[in-house]
Formats: sequence, C-alpha cells, structure tokens
Amino acid sequence: MSSRSNTSNPEPTLPERTGPTAVSAPGKVLLAGGYLVLDPKYSGVVVSTSARFYTFIRERIDGHQAAQKIVVRSPQFLRAAWSYTVVFTKNGTVGLVPNVENSLLGSESKNKFVQLALERVLFLAIEKIGYQALKVATDQGLEVIIVGDNDFYSQRNQLAERGLPNVISSLAQIPRFAPTDCSLADVHKTGLGSSAALITSLVTALMVQLKVISAGDLSDDPRSPGKTFVHNVAQYVHCLAQGKVGSGFDVSSATFGSQLYTRFAPEVLQPLMGEQVPSKLQPILIGTNKQWNQQVKPFKLPPQTSLMLADVDAGTDTPAAVGRVLSWKKSEPQKSLELWTQLGAANDQLAAALSNLTAIHGKNPAAYSAAVSRLCSQPPKQWAALSKDEVTQAFALVNKLTEVIRGHMRDMGRLSQVPIEPPEQTRLLDACLAKNGVIGGGVPGAGGYDAIWILTLAPAAGGAGGPTGAAASPSSQVESVWTSWKEMNVSPLSCGESMERGIELIWKKPLSPVSCFFLFNRYVAPVITLIDLWQFGGLATSVPANFCHDWLIIEGGIQTLCQAIAHLLATLRIRALLGARRWVDWVLIVTGMAYLAGSTLATTSIIIYVAKGYEWSPILHVCFGSSMPPWLVWAWIPGLVFETILFGFLVAKAYQDWRQDLSFPITRLLYRDGFISYMVIASSSLFNTIAWAVLPSSLATLAKTFTFCLVVA
Repeated sequence: MSSRSNTSNPEPTLPERTGPTAVSAPGKVLLAGGYLVLDPKYSGVVVSTSARFYTFIRERIDGHQAAQKIVVRSPQFLRAAWSYTVVFTKNGTVGLVPNVENSLLGSESKNKFVQLALERVLFLAIEKIGYQALKVATDQGLEVIIVGDNDFYSQRNQLAERGLPNVISSLAQIPRFAPTDCSLADVHKTGLGSSAALITSLVTALMVQLKVISAGDLSDDPRSPGKTFVHNVAQYVHCLAQGKVGSGFDVSSATFGSQLYTRFAPEVLQPLMGEQVPSKLQPILIGTNKQWNQQVKPFKLPPQTSLMLADVDAGTDTPAAVGRVLSWKKSEPQKSLELWTQLGAANDQLAAALSNLTAIHGKNPAAYSAAVSRLCSQPPKQWAALSKDEVTQAFALVNKLTEVIRGHMRDMGRLSQVPIEPPEQTRLLDACLAKNGVIGGGVPGAGGYDAIWILTLAPAAGGAGGPTGAAASPSSQVESVWTSWKEMNVSPLSCGESMERGIELIWKKPLSPVSCFFLFNRYVAPVITLIDLWQFGGLATSVPANFCHDWLIIEGGIQTLCQAIAHLLATLRIRALLGARRWVDWVLIVTGMAYLAGSTLATTSIIIYVAKGYEWSPILHVCFGSSMPPWLVWAWIPGLVFETILFGFLVAKAYQDWRQDLSFPITRLLYRDGFISYMVIASSSLFNTIAWAVLPSSLATLAKTFTFCLVVA
C-alpha cells in the first residue's frame, strides 16, 4: 500500500457533500505526425473523435459498511469490478488498499490504470483539501462506473449475432455501451486511444468529486490552469501505468480536443516515475508549472468535410513498431534526420492547408460550398486541373500533401523494416482515394494493419452541382469499397470528428433549452395554483369585470403548455434511453403530435363550453359557471394514452438492460424517474377522469388543480 501524509496548509473548512459527478473524454486519431510526435522538434495533427469514454461517480448508498470503500465497475466486460479501501492513519496519511474480493475474481481484477488513478488523485486531494476534508469526502464510500462508446471496441461479433451487415448504418442498431462478452485482456480495440480517454475521464471526475478542482476550472481555453492541471495529472497517471513517458498526444487530445500538438519535455515527469512517491505531487503537476512546455494549438477539420474511420482486423504491435523505428533512427542518424525533416515539413504544411480551407470558407461561404459540390463529382487526382479557383486549388493541395506524407511513411517503413503502411493497406487506401470527392487518407498514428482514416467532402444540404442522392456521396462510395474489400476484413466505425473541446463535465453545463422548459414548469405551476386558490377559495372579495373569462382562457392555455412540456421532457428521457433510433423518433413524433392535437382540441372545447355564463359570484366570492357534461372527461384521455406508450418503451428498455446485465447510474436514475413519473401522471389522469365524470364541477375543478401541481411541479 502506498500512502501519503497531509503536508498541506492547515485544514480548510470542511466541504459540503458532493453530488454525482459525470465526465466524458474523447478518443483520438493522429492524422499526421506518427513517430515524429515523440520528438519535441516536430508537431502532430490530432483529431478528437465523437466516440467518448464516460466516468460516473457518486457516493455509495449501501449503508455504513461502505465507509471509505471505493468500488469501480466497467459493466461492458466480464469480471471487471475492482474494490478498494481508502485507509486513513492516525499520523495523517492516506493510502489505497485493494480489497480481498479482488483476488477472488482472478487476474482480471487487477487494473493498474484504475488503481494508480485512484491512488494518485487521493494523494493530490490530501495535499489540496487536507486530511479531514478528504475523510469526509470518502466516508460514505464511492461508486465509480466507467463505460466507453462502442467504437472503441470491434463490433464484428455484435453485428454477426444480430445478422446485420458490416456497414455504418448497422452500428446504430447496437445498444450504446454494448457488452463485449469478454474480459479486458481479450477485447479487440480499434486504436482510438481508449486507455488515454479512460484515464482522462476518470482522473477529471475524481478531481472534481474530491474538490481538487472545481467545475468552473474546466474552461475550453487550453491555457487555463485548471484544465492544464487535469491534463498534467492524466499524463502522469497514464505514463506511470504504461511504465514510460510517451509522447502524450492521446491524453492531450482527450483533455483539450482536436489540436496541433507538440510534446512536453519528458524530464518534467522523471521525478515522479519511480516506485517511491515524492512528498508532494502538486508542485510538479499544477497547471501553472512552466516546466510543462507542450504546445497545444486548437484545430478543426475544414467545413463540409467528413472524417471516416475503419478498423482493419489484422492487428499491429505498436510498441514493438515504435521500438524498431527508434532503433533505426539511432543507427542511421543522418538518413533518418533527412527523412524526418521532410516528413515534419509535410505534416506542418498539411496542418496549414487544412486551416487555410477553414479561413477561405469564412471569407466566402457561398463560393466554398459551390466548389465542394463540384469536386464531389471528380476524383482528387483531377482537381488541380479542374479549376484555378482558390477553393479547388486548396483542396487539391491537401490531397497532394496527404500523398506526400504517405510516401514518406512508406519510406520510413522500408528503411526501418517496419510495416508502417503495408502493401495491403496501400491497396485499400488507393482504392478509396480513387473515388470522387475523397480528399485524402492514411494509416493513423504508428500505422500498421490496425486502422485507416479517410477524409471526404460532405457538401451542405441542397448544394448545387454535387452528387444526386446518398448513394453517390463520397462517404457512400468509400463505404462501398470497404464493404466489398476481400483482402482484409474492413469494419467501419460510426464516429467522426468531435465538435466538443476535449473533456466535458456532464450535468454542469450552461442553461439549455431543456433546462429552461424544466424551470418554466417548476415555477409557473405554483403561481397558477396560488391564483386558483385565491379565486376558488373565497379569498377574493372582488375582481375586475372580465377577470373570470380572461383567466379561464389564460389558465387553460398555460396548463396545456405546461403539461405538453412535461410530456416533452418524458419523451426526451425515453429517446435518450433508446439511443435516438429513427423508428423510435417517428413513433414518438406521431404519437406526440396526436396527443398534443387531442389535448389542445379538448382544452379548447372545455373553454368554449365553460365560458358561457362563467362569471364572478358576489355571494360565493368565486368564478362560477355551468356544470360540465360527462363527455368532457375525454380531455384527459390523450395524455393518458401517450403516457402509457412512453411507459411501454421504458419497460421494454429496462427489461432489455436487465437481460444483458447492464446497469449504469444514469440509466438507473432515468428508469427510476420514468417509473415514478408514469405512476404519478397516470394516476392523476385517472383521478381526473373519475372526478370529472362523477363530481360536481366545483370539486372537479379542485381535482384538476391538484393534478396540475403533481404533473408539472
């Protein structure tokens, strides 16, 4: 057991208990800079992917026995659960001890990445917040759930089990965070940087949960001390788990998003890489430490382009390939320097050319879009001669530079006797690059047989002069090549470039439209109720002449709107659980519109009927009108039917997850809220239906008000 004493300043005020924390971090694709990114003289072009790793942390809820116990689960794998105890000693030290149940699970219970992340963040926490505050933060124990999007792992078996073709559209039919049916050691990874994304999301979530940093520290600015602090800690843990100080581009991409990356000096981490942990970590890892001299320049692919990725089922030993290339570089210093200088220059030119396309689009979007549409109908080798306009020539330059880089990488592979772009991959890439609208491609990172990347044009909807129909689009043509390829098993990934800036703190984002809807319902319902109590409870002595008539219309409209919002929020919850499938969207849209139309019609009918003679009673001091006929009970039927449909989806999904033994904090929360919501709303609708059918109009109105409060508040 490693331990750490409290060497911080005097104990701060004890923090309040922390709610759940959820953090995501993206995967990566190194488009240019393979091998060279190890040297601080060269840069790499790194694109973060829309495939992300997620870490959820919350205090455990299983009672006193969970004190200072941290349980980590990765439910996508077999035997992937790890239990630890946080140990506090009387002399002010903290340590992490694997629990005995881990050894009972076998070798799969050992996870160096997870254990080092927990241990080192605990050491930082006792430095930053102090002994007592850390003890309070862990005294209920912590539950940690780690999951990764499906694209991090090969989905060939999942597709085969479902009888689905190996195409991009089939991947959407696999449940999110699908189980791999194997252990961590046996899973087939796709090369998106799963370990770096995992460590970055886990370290960030732990640092936020234990208040080493605050949510506000995670700004998008790559120079912000808070985000740099997280980056430095994640780099440290990742290097420590791997036993060496690597280039760090994968962790940097997971932290900051797509970028032009130049590595940090490895010397900064050397004092922390031994078995003996220094007395303090924070002075070295803090975000303001200038010894961390990496350069991170935000980057994004040009508008109207699409990054396509494919997993090639052959496999490459990346560490061995890197070792052999570095051995060749050492044995042939002059020749390798010449080649690396040429390759480094081409990489920089590619980055500049891609950024230039973004700038050109900013100056004249219409001309840019028109050129993209034209180029979609031509193979890239013809672009340079097609037109002399700025956009066409800029895309032609990008294509030329990707080919130059591929040539240099093949030369490096030949000289070092490493299959960086093996002939099989060359033939596959050449076939893709012969298609219309394909900008460039290559083997990512260290190359080999693992994967390929392709950048295609993706014209804006409605662009003139481009291909007609999805079958003629550049991405469809590339996918057709992959589907029909026989020499190797090519499996597409569904992810592309991430539009987020690296790590994302979920549930702590700025106000969204959904939040606004929720807040509207939360605070409008009490106001409506108070006015109803004022006028129906006999508290008002007099009202304006047209108050009763006008309030009837206003209240009817607001209540219909609030109940529609409540149903919209429930619909979004169901859509999130089911993975936003197209057929689900259509069912929800059609039934939702039918509910809204029926509810609006019923409310309008009630207002028209009740408004006749609806006026102030000076004797009863209430607004009073005609009694309501029994047929008005149908006003509650559309909502009840729609709620039942949503509940049916919820039950089906919960049963599916139960059969697959999938359980995440966020889905458990959604299921719990969904069941409670249905029980409340359905029982309220039934109560109103009965009340409006058998009670006097005055009592039926009170039932309506009571139900309104339950449903929307």
